[in-house]
Amino acid sequence: MRFVFSSTEFGRPYVFPPDVPKDRVATVRTAIAAAVRDPDLVAEAASIKMDMTYTPPEHLERLVAKLYQTPPALIGTVKALLPNMK
Repeated sequence: MRFVFSSTEFGRPYVFPPDVPKDRVATVRTAIAAAVRDPDLVAEAASIKMDMTYTPPEHLERLVAKLYQTPPALIGTVKALLPNMK
């Protein structure tokens, strides 16, 4: 089930290519984490019914690592059961 529904945990992630310097990634992560705690931004998002759910990047990294451990046979079964899944 985790394999099938894991995409809901990602929301709208920011993804960088592998060669982006770690300090820049850290800066963006810090800025996003601060933004989702900003009361004015949160209030504005609520007023337009925008989801401001924040998932820490460490959680998403662990999730991706687990997804890569999914046995190929299970992926084949999921594709057979859910043909619209890519």
